[in-house]
Amino acid sequence: MLFGCKMTKRAFAELMLDASPTEVSNILIPIMWSARILVRRQTIEEEPLRIALCGEHASSLRSWGEFIKITITQDGKESKVKAESKAKVSGTIFDYGQNKENLEVLLNQLVIKCRSTSPLTIEERTF
Repeated sequence: MLFGCKMTKRAFAELMLDASPTEVSNILIPIMWSARILVRRQTIEEEPLRIALCGEHASSLRSWGEFIKITITQDGKESKVKAESKAKVSGTIFDYGQNKENLEVLLNQLVIKCRSTSPLTIEERTF
């Protein structure tokens, strides 16, 4: 804790894919399950089409677990995928790369199954 503020480590990723949001979602859910990420909620909004997947990764020797949110939106004929992984426990500054690894695993598997039209960008920040 720094000056009474709780800081948490997070990872953010962004990617463009040559597929509809529905196709991306249908491919991504089994990838999440295989990565031991429990899909807790899926919301779908229309006009414009936006699908949000909220998942939870169990605790391990490296972390107390993470919350993962992935948003898929229609962008012309492509889909824009934005993802965030953050620690379940507020105040986690050191995640030993777990948040970034969560997103790398999910999105690299997604790129294998869908054609990417942009490079995958992943960054880590502490809030």
